[in-house]
Amino acid sequence: MFAGVVGLMVLVKRYIHKPGVRQLTAGFFTIVGAGILVTLGGFMYRLRSAENVEKSKRVIIGGIVWVVGTFSILAVFYSDWALGMMTENIGGLPSSDASALYWTYWVSKRFPMFSL
Repeated sequence: MFAGVVGLMVLVKRYIHKPGVRQLTAGFFTIVGAGILVTLGGFMYRLRSAENVEKSKRVIIGGIVWVVGTFSILAVFYSDWALGMMTENIGGLPSSDASALYWTYWVSKRFPMFSL
């Protein structure tokens, strides 16, 4: 997800003037940044009051997993919405000339969900 967001930022930089892209980007990074700051503040408070090292390690690992997981989930929504706003097709419906490619991609992207 991190590589996808980095690649998406090149497009966002180019299409930042499109309606809603700037506001969506600001909102996404505000929410993600606030979440990281709150998590770091919680780490500091928890680690200052932690009495054993094992508990501190569990708190740090759990926090890192939470931040990465939350970023990944929000990045999925952000990337879809940003691409939709850039193409002025927020619903994501394919045009007739690209519908076969679109549906092939759609099925292949969701196919791994059935492996659980």
